[in-house]
Amino acid sequence: MLIPPVENHWGNLSPLPKAGFWGRTQELWDIECAFVQDGTRRLTISGFGGQGKTFLAVEAGRWLYRTGLFETVCFVDYAQFQGVEIHATDLAVSTLATVLDKSLVNVQAATVRWLFWIIWRL
Repeated sequence: MLIPPVENHWGNLSPLPKAGFWGRTQELWDIECAFVQDGTRRLTISGFGGQGKTFLAVEAGRWLYRTGLFETVCFVDYAQFQGVEIHATDLAVSTLATVLDKSLVNVQAATVRWLFWIIWRL
C-alpha cells in the first residue's frame, strides 16, 4: 500500500526527490522495528561516506511520520559542523527549537552558563 506524500510543515526534512526512495526497504523496516518493538529512543546510522546514510535517515523520518509513530520530525545536520563557535548540543537544541517553534532555553541555566563563561574569560 502506498502512503501519499505529506506537506513538509511537520518537520524540517528536505522534500523527497522526484525519483523517490528505492532499495532500502529492509533498513527502513529495521529502523521502524527498533522504535516500535525495542523501545529505541534514538538511533545512529553509521557507515562510510557516500553510502546514503543521510538519505536513509531523512526517509526514515518521513516514513515514521506518515505511519503515525512520530508527530514531528527534526533532522540535525552536522555535515558542516566544526564545533568552533557552537557546541553540538547547542546546534541540536537550536534546530529542534526552530522546528517546534518553541523556546527550549532554560533562562536560569543559560544565565549561569553565561556568568561562568564571563568569569572563566576574566
